Amino acid sequence: MITSWDIYWITRLDAICGALAFISILGAVGLCAAGVIVTVEDLWKDYWRKYMVAVMALMVFMFCGLLTPNTKTAIAIYMVPKIVNNDHVMQLPEKAAKYLNGKFDEWINDMVSAKKKKP
Repeated sequence: MITSWDIYWITRLDAICGALAFISILGAVGLCAAGVIVTVEDLWKDYWRKYMVAVMALMVFMFCGLLTPNTKTAIAIYMVPKIVNNDHVMQLPEKAAKYLNGKFDEWINDMVSAKKKKP
């Protein structure tokens, strides 16, 4: 059973994805700047471990950002199995089933076009 708490977190997924993307971009810029400073100042021997820890942390944030679904994907993951396995849905008239298939195709196309727009 879906609760209001589940709905809240599903709607927050887009904001979480945005925050992870922002942190990743900011971290990448910061790491590039730190790499230049450390190399120019010849401090690489002193700071290479800290730099590598920062690189690993950035990779973790980027990986989390890649695995966090957006709102539409999370709803599809949660609802499609419930709809498909529902006995009442199995007894729907053919026109309703065609309409639902069209809507699912539309949502899938929206998700595919949204992913194509992202670089």
